[in-house]
Amino acid sequence: MLLITFSGRSWGQAPAENLQFDRLSAKNGLSHNSILCIWQDTDGFLWLGTKDGLNKYDGYSFTVYKPNPADPANTLGHNWISGICQDRKGRMWVTTMGGGLHLFDRQTGKTTAYRIDPVRISLRNAMLSITEDKQGILWIGSREGLNRFDPDTRKFTLYPSPNQGRPDVYTVKEDSQGRLWVGASNGLYQFNRQAATYSRFALTNNQSDTTAVCLVFPDPSGTVWVGTQSGQFYRLTVRGALQNIYTYQPKGREINRFYPFGALQVDRTGNLWGTLPGLDGLIQVNAYTGQLTHVSANATQTNGLSSNTIFSLCFDREGILWIGTDNGLDKHIAQPKKFHTFQQVANTNLVRLPDNSIRAICLDHSGITWFSNDLGELYSFDRQTGRYQRYFLEATTSSQLLGDGVTAIYEDRAGQLWVSAGLYLHRLDRETGLFSRYHCQIRVRNIREDAAGKLWMAGRGLACFNPKTQQFTYYRHDPKNPESLGDDALIIALPTRDGSIWAASTRKGISRLDVSTGKFTHYQPNYQSVPGSLTDKDVRSLYEDHLGNLWIGTNQGGLNRYDSLTNSFTAFTTTDGLPNNHIVGIKEDKEGNLWLSTNQGICRFNPTTNVCRNYDESDGLQANEFFEVCSKGVDGQLAFGGPNGFNIFDPAIIRDNPLIPPVRITRVQVQNKIEYLPTEVLKLSYEENDLSFDFVALNFIMPDKNQYAYQLTGVDKDWVYCGSRRFVSYTNLEPGNYMFRVKASNNDGVWNEKGAQLHIIIQSPFWQTWWFRGLFLLLGTSLLYIGLQYRIRQVKQQESQKTAFNKQLAAMEMQALRAQMNPHFIFNSLNSINRFIMKNESEKASDYLAKFSKLIRLILHHSSMPVVTLESELESLQLYLTLESLRFDDQFTFSIHVGKDVEPAYTELPPMIIQPYVENAIWHGLMHKEGGGRITIDWRIEKGALICTIEDNGIGRKKAAELKSKSATRTKSLGMQITSNRLKLSQLLDGRQPTVHIQDLVDPDGEPVGTSVTVRIPIS
Repeated sequence: MLLITFSGRSWGQAPAENLQFDRLSAKNGLSHNSILCIWQDTDGFLWLGTKDGLNKYDGYSFTVYKPNPADPANTLGHNWISGICQDRKGRMWVTTMGGGLHLFDRQTGKTTAYRIDPVRISLRNAMLSITEDKQGILWIGSREGLNRFDPDTRKFTLYPSPNQGRPDVYTVKEDSQGRLWVGASNGLYQFNRQAATYSRFALTNNQSDTTAVCLVFPDPSGTVWVGTQSGQFYRLTVRGALQNIYTYQPKGREINRFYPFGALQVDRTGNLWGTLPGLDGLIQVNAYTGQLTHVSANATQTNGLSSNTIFSLCFDREGILWIGTDNGLDKHIAQPKKFHTFQQVANTNLVRLPDNSIRAICLDHSGITWFSNDLGELYSFDRQTGRYQRYFLEATTSSQLLGDGVTAIYEDRAGQLWVSAGLYLHRLDRETGLFSRYHCQIRVRNIREDAAGKLWMAGRGLACFNPKTQQFTYYRHDPKNPESLGDDALIIALPTRDGSIWAASTRKGISRLDVSTGKFTHYQPNYQSVPGSLTDKDVRSLYEDHLGNLWIGTNQGGLNRYDSLTNSFTAFTTTDGLPNNHIVGIKEDKEGNLWLSTNQGICRFNPTTNVCRNYDESDGLQANEFFEVCSKGVDGQLAFGGPNGFNIFDPAIIRDNPLIPPVRITRVQVQNKIEYLPTEVLKLSYEENDLSFDFVALNFIMPDKNQYAYQLTGVDKDWVYCGSRRFVSYTNLEPGNYMFRVKASNNDGVWNEKGAQLHIIIQSPFWQTWWFRGLFLLLGTSLLYIGLQYRIRQVKQQESQKTAFNKQLAAMEMQALRAQMNPHFIFNSLNSINRFIMKNESEKASDYLAKFSKLIRLILHHSSMPVVTLESELESLQLYLTLESLRFDDQFTFSIHVGKDVEPAYTELPPMIIQPYVENAIWHGLMHKEGGGRITIDWRIEKGALICTIEDNGIGRKKAAELKSKSATRTKSLGMQITSNRLKLSQLLDGRQPTVHIQDLVDPDGEPVGTSVTVRIPIS
């Protein structure tokens, strides 16, 4: 046994850092929220073992592998995945909590299971951990002892547990010295491979201490870290010194007895990240200072740790920390976002706060940030202390700001701060903190200093202020003087090194002032698209770079550069890579790059190469939208403001993700059915010529910003850049050889130009030979002639039949019209009108006549149409029933019901189909009934058909037939017969199969109580 010394080194705890985490869970496609192990393969995919299956994650979605009872030979034997290990030959081994060990084929998704004693249920198949030693042997901890597996012979060697009472072996690890450490239910052991014996390693001076060791982690430096189930965290140095650096006091159920594991990982800088079993959250140990930081889940913290119960940890190739919890997968990117947003009032919601809406900003020489917001308030902000100080605008004393809101802030070369508010220009005395003010005739939006120390201000005109004489000089637009200021609506004034003053207007381009003469030269766009002219009359920003080039940002014309030698402009727009053509701010960094604020984020533009690098809200910007406010500090830092705060950053430290992302073709679909995993060559038959490809770039830092391009040689002449789309389809490919290629970039535009490729061969059919083609051509010509003659005869026959059908349909429609416009109904309706008139009931007569006229017009209109909407048909039925009810002195009532699933405005049916059955119900069922009659019409959709049921409580068909036989009237109503013929004809013409079913209604004694007619009309 090793000699153990307990070091007295102090391992202090530091306050928890405000780490940011993103979370993925079952809502994102994860098969289970409890993640027991995490591993990244050599291709770059992330593999997650959960309590319900194995998951492969590509940055966008999860592919899940679970036991399949229908295919037990090729799928996992248990859904609890406890460990994943890749051996030196690249093979992937998976342990489960009951199904034993599995060899997993990542290309096919199939598994080969290796179980211990498959005849009986053995707890050795409940495997808790797996590791590979330097000889390539797999060591597996199980519920019943230690297992050794030789991947070459595929044979197990079984060793008993050092604790036969509780034989659980939780973890097995090999350190840099080749020692095999075993964490068991009663302590820490070293295992001698030759003698197959255990040596107990005491963690305390108490020899009776049998605390379970659930965590052993040898780090690359040779240190062995040990965690116990009771909450002790130890560090065993290379020299054998044991240090207790942390103790967690679990309470009762905080420990998961069935899965009592912790996890440890080392990041790129050597810091240790880990967790002990239970609800202890995440701990971080600085390997150099020994300082320990503890991070806990906090429900009130946005983007915090999702759970204090952590099962697994993994650092991927990009340095991202993946945390497997009982509440999903947490993702922590060690490198912060490129930009930091400052807000006066913390706001992570979508609410737009006027306090954070920045309207003016200035970085002064001392590092203080001055800004104003939509409320017109003036603030100073000290980034060192995070303190905001407000300066009130109420003019109670001469030292306070006077005006109705701060609109411009500027610091001159002498370090004096100037603030414009209302019609006053203010100067701050930094020693006293008091302001001096000077009345100005214009409202100022922008202040800049020329070489002589004069201040030039743009607003409702152009003004120049001489701090020495404290006098203003004004320049305004004079419509009568073409050499005056071009417009009074100015947004910015810029003195340039040649002594000129440039003034930008939101309505009339830019004006250039020659101070010596007081005359202006104007530059406006030429709307005939003349090359070399300004691209927009609405100018939002001006900037002169270190070479003396003048840059102009416009509202919708992009970025313009003025060439003084040619007196012309060169434009750069979204076609050149800008994120947006609305340029509101321009600043230059120390390397000569221009930083442009737009309505779609910030762009770094290289004037030499014209290369753009665009950043958006996901990079940490306050929003994608920015205002016409920006500033540059003496240290080279830049500030840009917008509706949700301001960003201050040092361009020199804005670095892109340099890692080239692996690119993989993840799926090939053939004919939308067969799925192939990519191989070097994919051979297909001539019938398999519809192909779809899925591909992915394995970059987990903001994968939504990965960009893709593909090319199928022989089809695509060049690369097809498809943005963030990760799939493409090709149809009807000709036989031949193809090469499908795909490349991709990471979130910062670093491309993997090599990418991935797949060779595809579509074989030609045998008939594509010259002799077969000649024979086929001859045969085809003959068949074409025969077919053409046959088709001519067929068309003639069809036209003849169609003509006959049309004649019969026209005759039937006319018969239906005459039948529905029953002369008796018309005469009786006219008599009813006359009766109302004779009784001096003019209002009733007028109402009846109006309804009657409307009904006649509807019937005439419907008679010329093959189909009408149900809404129109219902209107006709409503009018008809109303008139009949009035004519029979309300002898019967009626109701029409339309089901919720019926859309009357969009449902079509042949016109005047239902009315004959309604008329029959009234005349033969209700007219002879004593007492109140009732008729009900019900509409509904059922199995793709429109169902109409007409039900009355009349005397029934049998009694009506008896009365009809006794009647002296022998005139037959043809409406029912004609309607039946029309339904049959409709079936012949358009393939519909309408049906009519008539049923007699009887009471319990068998006496007739009415009739029910059901008409079924198929609809499309």
